[in-house]
Amino acid sequence: MKIAVGLSGGIDSTTAILKLHNEGHDVIGITMKATQNDQEYGKCCSIQDVHDAKWICQQLGVRHYVVDVRDEFKEKIIQYFFDEYLKGRTPNPCIFCNELIKFQKLIEASSSLGYNYFATGHYAILERDNNSRFLLKKGLDPIKDQAYFLSRLPLSILGKCIFPLGNTRKEENIQYLASKNISISQKRESHEICFVPGDDYSKFIEDQLGDQIKSGHIIDEEGSIVGEHNGIPYYTIGQRRGLNIAMGKPVYVREIHGSSNTIVIGDKPYEDQCEVNQLNWLDYPDPNESLLVKVRYFHEGEIAHITKLDNDRISIQFENPVFSITKGQAAVGYRGDQVIFSGIID
Repeated sequence: MKIAVGLSGGIDSTTAILKLHNEGHDVIGITMKATQNDQEYGKCCSIQDVHDAKWICQQLGVRHYVVDVRDEFKEKIIQYFFDEYLKGRTPNPCIFCNELIKFQKLIEASSSLGYNYFATGHYAILERDNNSRFLLKKGLDPIKDQAYFLSRLPLSILGKCIFPLGNTRKEENIQYLASKNISISQKRESHEICFVPGDDYSKFIEDQLGDQIKSGHIIDEEGSIVGEHNGIPYYTIGQRRGLNIAMGKPVYVREIHGSSNTIVIGDKPYEDQCEVNQLNWLDYPDPNESLLVKVRYFHEGEIAHITKLDNDRISIQFENPVFSITKGQAAVGYRGDQVIFSGIID
């Protein structure tokens, strides 16, 4: 097969292209340039990624291409990041980048080069059922599983994808590269956002948004003013530190209201229900079926029942209360290891 491989030059994507190359496929490497400025080494889409990816392709004797998506990335991802924080929500730019930029743009570029399949080093499994429907499943490695971040990809995109590492573990791939005498630096494993310098969110937001950020009231659950905040983009649901309020007991951010520029504090925020929109259905649950729903990447998930409210909104009722359900984050539903839906908490 003719397969373009999304290549960063790190362990995972290098293992993916090497395995596909050794299986006899016609492969090329393709790397995304997403930001106006160079990022730190080891972050997604950094200038070092381009150099590392090119070096790998030279070792394999295959072609390497760089796709410049900086304008689209700034418009659809970075601006979304700022807009969400100003509304009092907590954005998830990585999951939207996969949906709107990375897979879409790299698949378009690959297709124009005559490569109709696109592979990445994500730890996820893509299968077909007896009806030839594509099923997205969790990767074998529970620590590296990335199906959550791929959950917003529509079936039309998934049908063109290959995930060679889905049934492998990270340590196996490190050993595999060593056995092939491929020596590359082990880049820092980062769950931070690629375009935020030094992972300093507060400084980045302050530098970029400037006078759009206003201080405002912190109120308790009875509506009494108990303090002042420095600007709602600096806070998130469940936050305890940095409130600078003495209440005689631990208090947490429970609600953030962008329209009134207020923050509500109180007891630790556990909720047993939320509403979700911007849905991407990869399969459908039976009417009385319960699913495991994760409300953030590191959440282990909680059993929940799904109720359809309209064509693009559902209600999720959890069997047990869940900590820190945050507007703007992705809720992902699973049947066992299979991803059923992804939506944005509203």
